[in-house]
Amino acid sequence: MIHFPNMTLKRYTYTKQKTDIYGANIHEYEYTDDILVDFQNENKAEVREQYGVEKDNLYKIYIDKNTSLNSSDELEDDEGNRYSILGEVQEYNHFHNYKKAYL
Repeated sequence: MIHFPNMTLKRYTYTKQKTDIYGANIHEYEYTDDILVDFQNENKAEVREQYGVEKDNLYKIYIDKNTSLNSSDELEDDEGNRYSILGEVQEYNHFHNYKKAYL
């Protein structure tokens, strides 16, 4: 359960296979579904340093624990901005059941 969902993001999964002009198999991102998230800026300096990003480039999202999200997925907002997941998707099962990811 997420308490303050404020954004819907399009989820793209790295699954679609194609063949390039030389015949080699390549993978592409394919639209999977929309997910409802609580989208926030990350303000902790220690977390920003851990991922090596500047102050305004790191975001965190909270999603329902039953929502499928892989660390290789990409997310896109309504304005066309694409976000990659940094690190692993973290799952919490104490008090409130949710997943957390950094973008």
